[in-house]
Amino acid sequence: MWELLQIWILLLNLQNVGTITNLDFTVKSLKCGTITNLRFYS
Repeated sequence: MWELLQIWILLLNLQNVGTITNLDFTVKSLKCGTITNLRFYS
């Protein structure tokens, strides 16, 4: 779980994703473990 969180934080820092909508989608993606969808959306 921590590895996914680190990837999520890294993506936020690299892509500057800061809206609540994107953040909510990212959290849902991480909960499902869909890293591919997360990268696609970002």
